[in-house]
Amino acid sequence: MVDKSPDQRLGQLIYRSGERATAIVRAGINALTGGELLKVGDSDGELTVAGSGDTVVAVLGDGQAIQPNTVTYAAVYFLGNVVKLRAAGQIPRGSWVKAGANGRVVSATTAVSIPQGTVQVSSTSEQPSMTVEGFIGIGVALDEAESSGDMIRVVMR
Repeated sequence: MVDKSPDQRLGQLIYRSGERATAIVRAGINALTGGELLKVGDSDGELTVAGSGDTVVAVLGDGQAIQPNTVTYAAVYFLGNVVKLRAAGQIPRGSWVKAGANGRVVSATTAVSIPQGTVQVSSTSEQPSMTVEGFIGIGVALDEAESSGDMIRVVMR
């Protein structure tokens, strides 16, 4: 069991949605100024500029200036409350999470895969069955959980 944010208690509200917070921000090849949309980065708790189709979790605060290829602490506004939760298994950072067993969080599936093959099904009595679950993600993992019991920060939605 690993605690990714030992300064906070389990279940603690770390930041409120829209509250000015301090976070580690990594700039890419372009400088960043206030108002850029941010996604979860490659390290626990790190944010980086969001691209087309990325899951946005925060906005870089006004008046901030981060030089290209730099990692620094900066003022940000999270788009949801940030809460410390316990994981029920492995969760990649930046992935959606949902409720799991015993009040813990697990990775949430955001895509549906349809089985494919070369055999055509033509029977009306033996059609393949598929259950489509509505999206039930409750937030985005700010940290990576390597095993069951790890405590991670989640940006709630």
